[in-house]
Amino acid sequence: MTVCIGVLCEKARQVVITADRMITATYPPVQFEHGMPKLEVICPSCIVMTAGDALAHADLCRNVRNRISDLSRPRMVVITEEVRKGYVAQRLEAIEQRFLEPRGMTIKEFYDRYVRTLPPDVVVTLDHQIATYDYGLSIIVAGVDPDEGHIYGIRNPGETDCYDALGYHAIGIGAMHAISSLIANGFLPLMGVKHAVYFSYEAKKNAESAPGVGRDTDMAIIRDGDIRNVSPEEIQELEKIYETRRVRQTDEFKEAVEALPF
Repeated sequence: MTVCIGVLCEKARQVVITADRMITATYPPVQFEHGMPKLEVICPSCIVMTAGDALAHADLCRNVRNRISDLSRPRMVVITEEVRKGYVAQRLEAIEQRFLEPRGMTIKEFYDRYVRTLPPDVVVTLDHQIATYDYGLSIIVAGVDPDEGHIYGIRNPGETDCYDALGYHAIGIGAMHAISSLIANGFLPLMGVKHAVYFSYEAKKNAESAPGVGRDTDMAIIRDGDIRNVSPEEIQELEKIYETRRVRQTDEFKEAVEALPF
C-alpha cells in the first residue's frame, strides 16, 4: 500500500525520486502515514525505496550499507546486486521460519536429506510452497554513476530489471496510476530536471486515487555524488502548479462538453 516513483532526466544524467509516507506492516497489521520519509539513502549517489511490508527492508538496507562501506564510489550495478542478494536471503529466511522450522528443518536439510525420506506428497507440497512463496516486497534502486543515472527494480523471488531504456519505474498499489500519468505526459529521460520534478509530482498525485496511497509526499534529486531533497516549500509550489493545471483542464473540459450539439 504505497507508491514509489523513480525517473531519469537531464539526458539520463540525473534521477528524481518520489514517494508517499504510507506505512504497512503485516504483523501487527497496521497502516498509517509515518512521520519519516521512506527514502533509504545507501550512499551519496543512491537511494532505495520499497513497497510492501515496511519492516522487511530495514535490515536489508542496513546490511547493504555495511557491505559497500569500504567502496569509495560503488557503481549502481554493484549496489543493486547487493540489494538483490539481501532480498533473496531474507525471502529464504522467511520461508524457513514459515514452512520448515515448525517441522524441524532448514532449507538445506530439506533438499539434502529429507526429500529422500519424507512421503512424496509432503515433499511436493513443501517444494511448491518454497518455489511460489511471495515475499511481498518490491524495490526501486535509483542512483547516479559518474557517467549516467540508473533505475533498477527488484521483485519476488529476487529478479532484477533495469528500467534505463524506459526512463522510469514505479512500485506499490499506485504504480499503474503513476506510470499512466508519465505516459500521458510523454515523459522522456531527455527532459530537464524541472519538468521531471513536476511530472513526477503529478504522477504521485494521480496515484493517490488508488486505495492505500498516502497524501504526504517526499522527493529528492540525485546528481553526481549529491542528493538534494525537495523542501516542503517547494512541494507546496508544485501543488499550486498541479491545482492550476488540473482546474484549467477541468474548466476547458466542461466548456467543451457543454458546447456539444446534442
